Amino acid sequence: MRVPGLAVVLLAAVGSAGCFPDYEVGGGSGGNGGGPVYIGVTGATFEDDLGSDQFRVRFTNSFQVDQYEVTVQRFRNWLDSGGTLPCDGCSLDPGGPYEKTMIWDAAWNDYATDSHFATDNPTGTCTAPPPYAPPTTWMVGEPQNNDYPMTCVSWFQAAAFCFWEGNRLLTQAEWMYVATSSGKRKTDYPWGNEPPTCDRATIADCDFPKNVGDDTYDGRTLDGVQDLAGSVYEWVWDATWTSGSPPLDVENYTGPAPSGPAEAVLRARRGGAFINDSSSDHLRNDFVEPFAAGEFYADAGFRCARSDF
Repeated sequence: MRVPGLAVVLLAAVGSAGCFPDYEVGGGSGGNGGGPVYIGVTGATFEDDLGSDQFRVRFTNSFQVDQYEVTVQRFRNWLDSGGTLPCDGCSLDPGGPYEKTMIWDAAWNDYATDSHFATDNPTGTCTAPPPYAPPTTWMVGEPQNNDYPMTCVSWFQAAAFCFWEGNRLLTQAEWMYVATSSGKRKTDYPWGNEPPTCDRATIADCDFPKNVGDDTYDGRTLDGVQDLAGSVYEWVWDATWTSGSPPLDVENYTGPAPSGPAEAVLRARRGGAFINDSSSDHLRNDFVEPFAAGEFYADAGFRCARSDF
């Protein structure tokens, strides 16, 4: 579909794109943040940048991905609607390739309804200790923040929000595929091998927060996806590959299923954030480590995806 004010990049004419909400971007207008980029990957086999074929993933479906990170306004829309959560046992990718592996567990509900976004806590203070504590972009009743990337969000909230919009979180394989311009270039960073600068990424000393869609155009992928390095870390669906290495040539890999109590669930964050300086490995495409899925980090945000089927 055509999204007003945004180019939908068609990489491979495979099926038809689904529908994201219509988004207006940037300019301090209180818009909803970036719309979709269409990623045509059906039948593609992708080998990650870690140089090991044990992480080779074969996609069966194309997908769309947010061009920009989820904004405060988009997240506010969910909260204003009541913060609806998926039902117990419901698929977060109904009809898609992850229909049977992306499943919501009611044990996660308490971690997706944290009170730090309530009106009695107007600054949305994060629960994590420094250096992951405030500042945060969420402010109750502060529309001037609406175009900022949303932060201080747990993995459970990110997954629930994307589902509410009719979308889902990216898998790690999909995130890597997008970061390498649909597998077209195996580079250190989404834009290439040049070191991070404020022209390419919002990193330490680069005036975070900024409205999504502002600046860092030099840091976009060839497909036009922005802020995959810097700005905020991005939650993805699965845990780190090193904690549950998949076999060779898996289809639509979603990582090891969450197990045990919700507070023990570990999920991965990708892309680095505004706290990292230009020398940080966290900004590289291949950097990944586990984090507690129920924590609220002031440097953590996310973007959504949608399967094409």
